[in-house]
Amino acid sequence: MPKSEFVDYNGERFYLQSSKKYFQSGNKEAGERLLHRRVWSDSNGPIEAGMHIHHKDGDWRNNLLDNLEIIPFSDHAKMHMAERWADEKQKQRFMIGLEKAHQEAKKWHSSEEGKEWHRENMKKMWRVATQKTKECIVCKSEFETYFPLKAKTCSKKCSQKLTYKNRFTEPLQCKLCSKDFYGSRYRIQQFCSRKCSNSARSVIGVCETAEATV
Repeated sequence: MPKSEFVDYNGERFYLQSSKKYFQSGNKEAGERLLHRRVWSDSNGPIEAGMHIHHKDGDWRNNLLDNLEIIPFSDHAKMHMAERWADEKQKQRFMIGLEKAHQEAKKWHSSEEGKEWHRENMKKMWRVATQKTKECIVCKSEFETYFPLKAKTCSKKCSQKLTYKNRFTEPLQCKLCSKDFYGSRYRIQQFCSRKCSNSARSVIGVCETAEATV
């Protein structure tokens, strides 16, 4: 049988973990069982919660003190994740895993168990829901809403004004009175108002009647 890889440090033996990464002490009572964390803490004191010991050169076998630095967990995770995403093979494995997870999550959310979870979770959310104060982007008045991230206007009237402002942006000219106006981007408009539209229909109707009489 092949012998387990180990490193001796201060009279204590640290064996390679079953994960094939990092050396770990067999002493379960030790404050720091991982070799690189032990080396750092022996020289710098206890490691605060949320902090990680990083190998500067990227070689986890190099546990010399000058190759170690203490950084927040979030920074450490981002650093190694960036390295993994830079490796095309690992990136492909990640993408396959993410797609599988996405499909499984989709199935669960549409299952009866998932639907029941959503119903119960929504009930819990509404029991503690509170309204937030926001400023209407149209009239600038304050209003209360349960949906501060989505709500933009204080009333239906202001909502219609906002829709008009965002939708009617196409510069046009009325075919009857030649007045410049802004029309909807989503439909064809020929007249600036209902009055001009009705007047144009009246003119067309008179012309058609005259032609029929002739």
